This record gives sequence, structure tokens and C-alpha cells, in this order.
Amino acid sequence: MYLFGGSNLETDNRKFYTLELNTFKWDVVKVRGEATPTRDEQTAVLYENENSMIVFGGFMLGQRTNEIVKYFFQENKWVKINVPQTSP
Repeated sequence: MYLFGGSNLETDNRKFYTLELNTFKWDVVKVRGEATPTRDEQTAVLYENENSMIVFGGFMLGQRTNEIVKYFFQENKWVKINVPQTSP
């Protein structure tokens, strides 16, 4: 299980975690390359064809965002997705 983003209304969660479901052991994911800024109230979906997770929107540093980022599990890296159209 992966945990990305969130806040307790005072501080943002700035780490990306994984939970091993057999042992219930938490670890911090050390992403290769540049990490994406954390956010809260975002939406995330898994895209099985690419073995990735797509994250849309939420709040970053207290500001609403329509940014889309994708995390590739095999490569262990984040990629920002540039959308040429106006976001919803």
C-alpha cells in the first residue's frame, strides 16, 4: 500500500510511504530523481497498463492545483504530465 500526501491541518506530510501488507511495516520511499511536491485532498488512480499511479489536483502549499503527476512503480520516479487543455 502507498501513502502520498495529506496533512493534519498544521503540517503537510512531505514523505511518500509504503506499507508492506504481510508484515505491516512502514517504509519511506526514496524516489529516484526529483520528487513531486506533496499535496492533500488529491485524487489518485492506478493505471495497470503502465504500472503507474496518476495523481490529480488537490492543494499544494495551501493553494488549489490542477497539476497531474504520474508515479512509475518499476522506475521509482515521478513525472509531471503537461496537459495542453484547460483543466476541469
